Amino acid sequence: MFSDDLNEIFELEANARAKRNDLINRIRKKLDGFRSKFRIINEIKIDLFEDDKGKFIKLSFFTGRGFSINNQFIEELTEIMETGSYNQIFVDTDKLEIDFFYK
Repeated sequence: MFSDDLNEIFELEANARAKRNDLINRIRKKLDGFRSKFRIINEIKIDLFEDDKGKFIKLSFFTGRGFSINNQFIEELTEIMETGSYNQIFVDTDKLEIDFFYK
């Protein structure tokens, strides 16, 4: 029946949203210490996405002023994110975006 299928679909979607939110919250908790260490970060946004190249976690760091990246920043961040694979780094005057790749 359509209603049974529809109920199953909505239940799966609700479970997926809950898992997504749980993962984002776990990442946010891991980044709290990182954020306090690099005090120039005002806000962090986290997004999850998938494309034909793979699965990604996009971190967007907002500083409100200029941003520069050093090796220590990247090394600690890749350790926190449990991968050494990052696909793209985008730096703007007050924003840094990094896409971390997962298989």
